[in-house]
Amino acid sequence: IYFYDENSAEFVIEAMRLNNFDVQQYLDENALLVISTRDAHLKDEHFGEAKMLDYWNQCIKEAKLAGFLSMRAAVEMTWALSGLPGCEILAPYEARLNQFTDNFPVSVICQYHRRKFSPEKIKAVINVHPLVVIDDQVYQNPSCIEHERYDDADLDLDVQATLDNLALIRKLQTTNKVLEN
Repeated sequence: IYFYDENSAEFVIEAMRLNNFDVQQYLDENALLVISTRDAHLKDEHFGEAKMLDYWNQCIKEAKLAGFLSMRAAVEMTWALSGLPGCEILAPYEARLNQFTDNFPVSVICQYHRRKFSPEKIKAVINVHPLVVIDDQVYQNPSCIEHERYDDADLDLDVQATLDNLALIRKLQTTNKVLEN
């Protein structure tokens, strides 16, 4: 599923075609769905975590009924900038979505437009994602706060994640020096 927000379905499909992806076959087989975030994340003009997790569950059931073993999704996250009710819980929702994806055969890539989101919001969502994609590189995120512990208002967790990351960097530097000698 590709959830579009700032782009149109036509733009997304054409971009896939231009990158040599035979999109029509997958569209015809319902193996690729291109859906507006207004029809999912912001249905009824508000965002609700329980509502969205129910939506994800329904998508998984439909995928299984259609014979698919797993599901992948990419989401244009600009929907969270709409100002509609519920959008302020973005990072806590993302933390719980990670827990959800750990328990089901689904992977989700959340696409944040860095210049459109505040640095605070970008930092918060980085803190809840175990993998971060930057340009065309995928990075393990050592500063990811476990979804069970995540609390948007707990700055101590943010500080601890940063300290843990610094300790990991030091360990890697030490290991690299040993290997070089």
